[in-house]
Amino acid sequence: MPLTRQAPELTDRAALSRQRNRAARNPALFLHEAAAAELQERLAEVNRTFTAPALIAPFAEPWRSALPDAVVVQDDETLALTPGGHDLVVHALCLHWASDPVGQLIQCRRALRPDGLFLAVLFGGQTLAELRACLAEAEVAQRGGLSPRVLPMAEIRDLGALMQRAGFALPVADAVPFNISYRDLSALMHDLRAMGETNAMTARPRQFAPRALFDTAAEHYAARYPAEDGRIKASFEMVWLTGWAPAENQPRPLRPGSAKARLADALGTQETPLPDALPIPTVDGTGAAIDLRAKAVKSVRNGSHSSFPEQQDQADMPDGKNDAAQTHATATASAACPAHHVRPGEGRLAHAPADHPSVPKARTGVLLANLGTPDNHDYWSMRRYLNEFLSDKRVIDYPAWKWQPLLQLVILTKRPFTSGAAYRSIWNNEANESPLMTITKQQTAAIRERMQTRYGDQVMVDFCMRYGNPSTPSKVRAMVEAGCERILFFPLYPQSAGATTATANDKFFSALAQEKWQPAARTVPAYFDQPLYIEALAQSVQRAWDAMEEKPDLLVASYHGMPKRYLLEGDPYHCQCQKTTRLLRERLGWPEDRIITTFQSVFGTEEWLRPYTVEHVAELAKAGKKRIAVIAPAFSADCIETLEEINEEIKESFEHAGGESFTYIPCLNDEPAHIDALSAVIEDNLKGWLD
Repeated sequence: MPLTRQAPELTDRAALSRQRNRAARNPALFLHEAAAAELQERLAEVNRTFTAPALIAPFAEPWRSALPDAVVVQDDETLALTPGGHDLVVHALCLHWASDPVGQLIQCRRALRPDGLFLAVLFGGQTLAELRACLAEAEVAQRGGLSPRVLPMAEIRDLGALMQRAGFALPVADAVPFNISYRDLSALMHDLRAMGETNAMTARPRQFAPRALFDTAAEHYAARYPAEDGRIKASFEMVWLTGWAPAENQPRPLRPGSAKARLADALGTQETPLPDALPIPTVDGTGAAIDLRAKAVKSVRNGSHSSFPEQQDQADMPDGKNDAAQTHATATASAACPAHHVRPGEGRLAHAPADHPSVPKARTGVLLANLGTPDNHDYWSMRRYLNEFLSDKRVIDYPAWKWQPLLQLVILTKRPFTSGAAYRSIWNNEANESPLMTITKQQTAAIRERMQTRYGDQVMVDFCMRYGNPSTPSKVRAMVEAGCERILFFPLYPQSAGATTATANDKFFSALAQEKWQPAARTVPAYFDQPLYIEALAQSVQRAWDAMEEKPDLLVASYHGMPKRYLLEGDPYHCQCQKTTRLLRERLGWPEDRIITTFQSVFGTEEWLRPYTVEHVAELAKAGKKRIAVIAPAFSADCIETLEEINEEIKESFEHAGGESFTYIPCLNDEPAHIDALSAVIEDNLKGWLD
């Protein structure tokens, strides 16, 4: 998606100003008051007196008690701050409305004197997550689409990264969630108007929403997010950002290994060596992480329909299906097994002292890798997955200061809903996982059986995902702990591309960089011209052709697309796709006009590799090609791009244009011929390690 050099205008500043002026006549600033009380506590912990503070706030009054002498500045896109004129800058509950948050942070840093303190508090994380979900579901049901109605909220990890990007020293980000109960949805909306926090996005709908939309949303809200006494709950998450203007006299971490004394000596205690295998820490039965601090809210609004139950600090901790503990436990159990362990006096530990820790037997690992999959199809699972995927510089190579605000504040507000609906339509409900996960497990099991038959227990076979779980680092760690001193990394992409094979290799090498005992490593290159792979493709096409009474007019080989610019910059993917089609056609013995190459999954307005599959199949139908078959040679396993995009969206485009018969030929998946081809590639790349 091409971006201009200016930051995208996410906020309609005129509309925001009108809403704040209206709110000022009868304000409900209890969240500002709670944040101001928290600010006072945080400043009290700083051993410094500030003489030139500045306050950036749309409503200054609640903050006066904390900063009585501060210069008050409005949160315009260009802040009226004097460069180097302040020793404290506080950005008070308005940074979430900035079209260019990085620019705001940089302006604040420049306004600070050396070693000056910056504090910001803004709404983020899961703020109004319930309202967003209910409005989205109601609008999809009634109008068949989504409109930007609730301001997107940035995640704490991304905000911390923006602090680093802005040049702050010692940046810290933490979150303080509030759970507030309301009488009903209209009471919540009333408070949002009185806070000046209603919709002021530039892309907001300009016509009045039908009453039925809010009635439906209110029904969903009451059913899904009930509080006590028939009320509803609303989440507000205040993200606090802390940083310092760089200065020469600031503390810096010492170089690792430079300590002059042992910690045990300083504490006057006995040092206890760790055991070979460490127990895995667990959370309590509720699945909740340990709270570092909990305290009562000091400012409570005594209104007719809102109340604070309590307030807690929330650490920035991973959630959901974190696979690291599970894979670590599996690897530790395997390494601890006597059958896989070498002890002092045996094998390569024949000359080791008796107290030397045992080590796993040397093995070779084969690590298969595919693109990735969300843990589930709900909003937050989809957002986490898409955030990791679309933040990869190999996938979207725009500068972070341009791309991240658009990604975090616009794309990740809408796309988790639409992508989640697409995943929901193909989800493997029995296993509660995506088809890609199911098929990759099946491929791994089949290849593991082949490798064990050939090499015995010398080889360990497993799989990982570039994005999502199981992560590449967790599987590399598991293989190292299981004794793998050599790892063959196999990205399951027949054709090589920067956004697929290269980024998978990047993640693999990054994981290796964390290992103290680093295994030898090889990566498998593109295998599109491997004879057994072409044979497997040809067999799948021939089976489909033989099963049809009326043969298709032609075969469409649809590959995942990429910007044309990547081809011009040297990416080999386009050429390898064209050669794959040619080799398949030659193996089938077909004329050139019987099979064509197209590209799918176009994103944004930048020109991508052509022709576009979704458009070209419609042109074929209009040109009289009423019967077509589609194959996806770039995918080793069926996934969202094949099961949903090809077999639903592209099929619909063809039929809408007059097409009569559309046949999707599934990916090779765990077909025996495909497993033969993949196993042959692995064995070829293991030569010299295992012969």
